[in-house]
Amino acid sequence: MGINNCSIYNSKGARQRLLQIIRVPVSFPNVDTLGTLTSEEREVVKIINEYKDRSLFKLFSKDKSVKEFQEKISPYNLETFIRPYIERRLFKCFTIARDENIPLFFQKTKAITLHLEDQLSLSEDNAEPVFRFARNEEQSAYNLSVEYAGKSLILKKVRLILYAWFPV
Repeated sequence: MGINNCSIYNSKGARQRLLQIIRVPVSFPNVDTLGTLTSEEREVVKIINEYKDRSLFKLFSKDKSVKEFQEKISPYNLETFIRPYIERRLFKCFTIARDENIPLFFQKTKAITLHLEDQLSLSEDNAEPVFRFARNEEQSAYNLSVEYAGKSLILKKVRLILYAWFPV
């Protein structure tokens, strides 16, 4: 069992991308499949189902329908209430996946299948952001790197997805 569609993005363009998470068709799995899962995998499924669109609608909306809720959601409510709610659940999913060795995959846009090369690895070690500032009379400059496992990762000209978890 892999955790499906667990992605969080920065606040730039958050409404569009977060709604991709909201629309995850996670009314899965069927009863037969559920019976084959471990208790930890069933817990992950339960947590994922807590942030599907109907669940979010029931918790955060006074609108008449899920569609209306999705169309009318304000950026403020999305960032202040819904996103943190989803992030806390994703944090639980990632923690369970890490602790119980449940495979976790990055699902590419429009992909229906998962491939081994898309498997993610989760570490118990924290990566720390390092900001370096240089200032002189004419200008100020800074760069950001990440220190992980005693190594410095330079983020310039590198294509990567950075996930940061600060659940409330």
